[in-house]
Amino acid sequence: MKQPVGLPADADEVQAEIDTQYRTLSRIRAATAEEYGAIGHTCVDNERWRAAYESIAPGLAAYQRAAIEVYAATRLR
Repeated sequence: MKQPVGLPADADEVQAEIDTQYRTLSRIRAATAEEYGAIGHTCVDNERWRAAYESIAPGLAAYQRAAIEVYAATRLR
């Protein structure tokens, strides 16, 4: 997901993208809010994942984590 310029992580357009990502994951296995939140943290905490996101756009790893955290807190609880 490329960071939409000027949109907060909880914007409807951003959350729609995260919903698509979650539904894709759910085809394999549904994740709890805690599990999906952990995936979000991996975007920043895992060196390889962070580097992959940051190669797309600086700050994207943290933005992806924030968007996943919002999704997990608002839609998976």
